[in-house]
Amino acid sequence: MFLSKDAEVLSKALNIRRLSFLTFWGNFDVFRMHLPSLQEKLVELTKYYNGFILGEVYYCFITYLLIFNR
Repeated sequence: MFLSKDAEVLSKALNIRRLSFLTFWGNFDVFRMHLPSLQEKLVELTKYYNGFILGEVYYCFITYLLIFNR
């Protein structure tokens, strides 16, 4: 199935939003072992995309900062 570029960007942005939601409201110990790889992928996304995805990536990083301050 081939998607347009806009649909792909929207899909990635929504998945990042879901990741932020799950890490904020879920048990952080579950995500702790995967945190380095998640952060690596988020940083990789900032290099290739801009606009809507970049905002969602920053939202996800803010969520991580909030979790560390709990």
